[in-house]
Amino acid sequence: MLAISSLFVIFAVVYFFFPRVFRRRMSDALGQIHFWANVIAVILNFAIPIFFNLTFHSPPSDSKLGKIVRAFGTGLHSFAWEIGALLLAQAFFLVNLLWSIFKSKKEFAPTTSSANSVSSEI
Repeated sequence: MLAISSLFVIFAVVYFFFPRVFRRRMSDALGQIHFWANVIAVILNFAIPIFFNLTFHSPPSDSKLGKIVRAFGTGLHSFAWEIGALLLAQAFFLVNLLWSIFKSKKEFAPTTSSANSVSSEI
């Protein structure tokens, strides 16, 4: 869970600092598609295979460790498809990033504060 949350933090930092670094705005539609595709891929990767198997597919006589091992083992059967869904979600991020760097309009003009501007009065 820590690795997944750090992945979401990294994307949030990129989305926050991108307009300040490149002076361009990222596509909101592609950003929302990327976010929800990530959420769905994470649910497919971790929540459904592990928690579903821990809850419903373990026999009552199994120990706690046996339930955990069984849940991870059955969760690995569809692991390749789930990693593919996660990679597809990251493709939306790369498309958004590259498109925004090269094709989006410049929206932010450089600003000067009054403290840094040179006064013409002498």
